[in-house]
Amino acid sequence: LLEPPDPTPLPPAHEALADVLKQIMARLGDGHFLTPPRTDDAAWVGYRLAELLPVPAQIKQQLLEIREPITLLDELALLLSERSSGDPESE
Repeated sequence: LLEPPDPTPLPPAHEALADVLKQIMARLGDGHFLTPPRTDDAAWVGYRLAELLPVPAQIKQQLLEIREPITLLDELALLLSERSSGDPESE
């Protein structure tokens, strides 16, 4: 097992990702997450979204292998942006 990355403050540019995660968490309930949630930690937000988003297993694995939290958030933001724009390459 790999050690988790050091806590990294969530950049303001990625606060929308934390909001998406909070919405998912509210729908699933508190029992599905470590307490307390660390929605101000870039790594925690990134890895939880990578685990929860409905993407193919290969994409999920690629996301979970990213070791730099900000890079992971950048990739997640791009993925969500492509999906919301209806980009067929993101399906």
